[in-house]
Amino acid sequence: MKLLGLEDTPQGPFFESDGCDECLGHGHTGRIAIFEMLLPNDEIRDLISSGVPAHVLAREASAQGMPTLLEHGLELARQGTISLMEMARVVSD
Repeated sequence: MKLLGLEDTPQGPFFESDGCDECLGHGHTGRIAIFEMLLPNDEIRDLISSGVPAHVLAREASAQGMPTLLEHGLELARQGTISLMEMARVVSD
């Protein structure tokens, strides 16, 4: 949680992977997508058209319920699909 800057925010429970030789210590094999997807509504379209800075657009999208990469990664870690360490390795805030 410290690596993600979230040490003061209770987010658990989380699962920790032991890993193995087959998964190279990652706790899973294959690929798992961590993503954020913006589905624009009229308000978002207007913001895009007006040329607002990306951070303003991101803040509004988040306020309207779009999960960020970090939030999606945390949800996958809560589900035990990935470990917090693996998520911290690939997601930066």
